[in-house]
Amino acid sequence: MITYEQVEKARLEIKEMELKNEILKRDYRIQSVDRVLSFIRTQNKESRVCDIDNLLCHCQNKLLGNIDGIELSLRSDTE
Repeated sequence: MITYEQVEKARLEIKEMELKNEILKRDYRIQSVDRVLSFIRTQNKESRVCDIDNLLCHCQNKLLGNIDGIELSLRSDTE
């Protein structure tokens, strides 16, 4: 027989896993956006033209969680 304590323990474990998941998603989004922003800064320092509007839009969507799992392939024109 399942006890009330077992149910409450399971509920607490689920909440803890959900929190860990949120932290992992947040860290992933930050790292992904940092990579794109670093690319923009590099392109700007080297006076290269990049599609800054689309790159910033990608960053906004990433931070909002709209496009988790989508990563841009970032290459400069000389590569």
